[in-house]
Amino acid sequence: DLIVQSPSQFTIGAVPASRSLRVLELGAGTGLVGLAAGKVLEQQGTTAQVIMTDFHPAVLENLRNNVRANFPSSSRDCSTVEMSVHPLDWSQVASSCSQQLEAPFDRTFDLVLGADIIYELEHARWIKACVEKLLRVPPAEGLPVDALVPPSLSPPIPEFHLVMPLRSTHAA
Repeated sequence: DLIVQSPSQFTIGAVPASRSLRVLELGAGTGLVGLAAGKVLEQQGTTAQVIMTDFHPAVLENLRNNVRANFPSSSRDCSTVEMSVHPLDWSQVASSCSQQLEAPFDRTFDLVLGADIIYELEHARWIKACVEKLLRVPPAEGLPVDALVPPSLSPPIPEFHLVMPLRSTHAA
């Protein structure tokens, strides 16, 4: 609801059509968040790559079915949004400090999304490590802006959005 109602609060609402965007959803589950982001981007005509991840094989297969059902044109050349599903083990990313990750995780993302993905204290640590490794780092403040790059082509400020319900059963 937040993404669809107020895309301007997220990086997806601030990307000019001339700029491509890389989006990562951690722990996608059924894919509602990534699918919503993809639909908003598609409606805006933004060129984007939305990568949806989870850990469990059965969840990944259901997620692939949901992507196919909602983005039947994603495999055709006419869509501006490329949707894909990949397994991702947060603990492996966290432990691969200096190792290069395999595609599509070998390049950083402009936007990382996570909804209802922290159930244990360890998950928070792993997600922090994933975001540190996978979210694009903005240029340091004070560095000169390249005057040759028009604002419409400059990358958006990278963002990580985490939405999590507060539950007494997961107080730790």
